[in-house]
Amino acid sequence: MGTGPGLVALDLARLGSNVVGIDISEGQIAQAKKTAQERHLSNVRFEVGTAEDTKQPPSTFDLIIVCTAWHWFKPDEACREFRRILKPDGFVVIVQYTYLESRSSLAKDTISLVLKYNPGWPLANINGCDPVVIDQLVAGNLFFLEQFCYDHPEEFSHEKWLGRIRTCNGVGSGSLTSQQVQAFNQELSQLMQDKYPTQPIPIYHRIFAVVAQNKLE
Repeated sequence: MGTGPGLVALDLARLGSNVVGIDISEGQIAQAKKTAQERHLSNVRFEVGTAEDTKQPPSTFDLIIVCTAWHWFKPDEACREFRRILKPDGFVVIVQYTYLESRSSLAKDTISLVLKYNPGWPLANINGCDPVVIDQLVAGNLFFLEQFCYDHPEEFSHEKWLGRIRTCNGVGSGSLTSQQVQAFNQELSQLMQDKYPTQPIPIYHRIFAVVAQNKLE
């Protein structure tokens, strides 16, 4: 849910799961479909929709994964829809995957650059933990099972980091014009060439996850 360009959905499909990726952005869904075709994955499909109104049949899914998108949803309505489309005892996993400026100078420089182009970006300088999600899921009548959190140093080439940042909601998803995105990409690329020439570059990310279940009363 909130699949964006389909990164998680495509990985799950590669591992053999039957997957549906849903996102409100037609552009993101188009890119996800293109990637699925390029990778010859026939067990995944992508559809435009919202977390609050997926248009999916009831009691269909064993698992719903939301990766770094829950903050865009209306919690009460999303939980109601999740309960509707999940099978009994199906699971919901809410994941935040946040690069940490406190542990990576490139991440810090990148956030500063995003704010240069998008000064009103509301999600700058967050620490990756959002425990209020637990209360929101419980209030939505989902049964809280567990939460966990850890830091992970993922290695990035210049090209991979540019791709990672293009999915950032402060840059992509309509936050900037196409001309602004192009200028941002050029400036970030030059910054990395000048200041971070050695590749790969480790960027610490924080993984924060909450697991809940669609338990019957």
